[in-house]
Amino acid sequence: MKSFKLRLLPLASYLLIGMIFGSAITISVQTVARGNNPEIPTQEIQQLVRVYGILKNNYVEKVDSKKLFTSSINGMATSLDPHTQYFDKKSLEEFNESINGKFVGIGIEISVEDGLVKIVTPIEGTPAYRAGLQAGDLITHIDGASARGLPTSDVVKRVRGKPQTEVILTIVRKGETKPMIIKVIRSEIQTVSVKWKLIEDHYAWLRISHFQTTVTEDITKALMDIYKQQPKLKGLLLDMRNNPGGDLYGALAVSSLFIPHNSVVLKTNGQVAGSNRTYTTADASASQVKFVTETENYTHELWRKIPIIVLVNEASASASEIVSGALQDYQRAIVIGNQTYGKGSVQKIFPIEEVKGTAVKVTTAHYYTPKNKIIQGTGVIPDYFVDEMADDSTHKSEESKPLIPGFIEQKLKLADYATEKDFRVVQALAYFKGQSIKQSSILKVRPKKKEEE
Repeated sequence: MKSFKLRLLPLASYLLIGMIFGSAITISVQTVARGNNPEIPTQEIQQLVRVYGILKNNYVEKVDSKKLFTSSINGMATSLDPHTQYFDKKSLEEFNESINGKFVGIGIEISVEDGLVKIVTPIEGTPAYRAGLQAGDLITHIDGASARGLPTSDVVKRVRGKPQTEVILTIVRKGETKPMIIKVIRSEIQTVSVKWKLIEDHYAWLRISHFQTTVTEDITKALMDIYKQQPKLKGLLLDMRNNPGGDLYGALAVSSLFIPHNSVVLKTNGQVAGSNRTYTTADASASQVKFVTETENYTHELWRKIPIIVLVNEASASASEIVSGALQDYQRAIVIGNQTYGKGSVQKIFPIEEVKGTAVKVTTAHYYTPKNKIIQGTGVIPDYFVDEMADDSTHKSEESKPLIPGFIEQKLKLADYATEKDFRVVQALAYFKGQSIKQSSILKVRPKKKEEE
C-alpha cells in the first residue's frame, strides 16, 4: 500500500482546532483493497441494521440516517483507543489545514479519557494561553453544554468556530474549590514552533514548542543564527517542555542534526508487517534538512559534537519524546526535568473511497527508542529529576495531587522560560559549568498503570 507523510500526535491528544500533534500518522493514498477485507461478521451486521431500524422507526423524534451511521462508526473506532478516530468531511478538512500550523481555534491540545476532556497544554501565544488555561484543567462544559462523554471530534466541533467569536469553557482545576468560567475568543492562529536566545556568553537556549511541518527549516535557521552570533558556543539547551509532538519527519530531521549519520532514531512495532519499521536519520529527506552550508566557516558537524541538555516535563509528548529519547540513548544529551507524557503510538489515515473526503485514523503500532525502550505509557525518564521552581512545593500535599497521573501544576509561566526564574535552566547551566545539580527530593519515576505492565 502506497503511503506518504508520517505525522505524530501526542496522547490521543487533539488540538481544539482540529489539529493533532503527537502520534505518528501515515496518510494512505488508497483504501484497503476489497479482496483484502476481513471476513464480514454477518450476524453482527444484521444486528447493527436491526438496531438502526428500531431507532429509526421508534425514536420519539425523526432521526437522521446519516447521523446514526456516523455515530456507529465513531463508536466503533473510539472504543479501541483514544487515538483511533473517524473523520467526516469537515473534520478531515480541518485536520489537513491545521497540521501545517495555521488554523482557526483557541490553541489547546486535549486528551479525552474515561469520558473526561483534559487539557494537555495550551500552545504558546494562542487565545487559550492568554486566557489562562493550564495543563491538567478539565473541561466540563462548552457554552453551557456538558462535555462529558463526548468523542474528541464533537469536542473539537463545539470549540471551533468563526474568528473573533466567543466560546465559554467551564473548567475544573486542582486547588480551586469551585468550577471556573473562562471565556476565550477564537482567532486564526499561525504558530511559531522555534525560538532561541543566547544565555550568558557561550550558551544558547533553543525552544521547540511543537513539531509542525516547518520545524526543520525553522530550527536549521535558528542554529545558523546562533552560530553567527556565537561561533564559540560551549553548550546548547534544547527545550521541549510542553511540546505535544507533531510531524514525525520533523523529529527525524531534528535528531539528525545532533547524532551520527545513518543512526537509528525510532523503531515501530505492530500487527501489520508494514508497521514494523526502523527509522534512521537518513529518512529525514534532503528537502526537510536544509543546511545552509555556503555560510562562511559554518559546518553542521558542530551540532553533532556540542554538549546538549534537553529539558522536558510531563506535557512533553510524542515527537518530543522521540528526539529526547534518541539523544539520551546515544549519550548525545542529558535529559533534565520530569518524566514525559508517554505518548508513543502510530496512526495511519485510511481514506474511505465510498464517501469521498472521509477517512479513518487507526492506531497501527507503538514506537520505541533506539535502545528498544517503549515510550507508550512510560515516556522518557530524565537523567536528573529537577523541580520546576527552586522551592517547588507543588506536589507536597494530597491537596495538590495532580488531576492527570504524573502531572504537576505549572507554576512557571512560559514567559519566564530561560530567565533567572527558570530553575531547570539555572541547573542546566550549572551542569555545563561542572557544578552539581540540585535534584528533586519529590519527583520520581511514576508507577505504571496495570494495563501498561
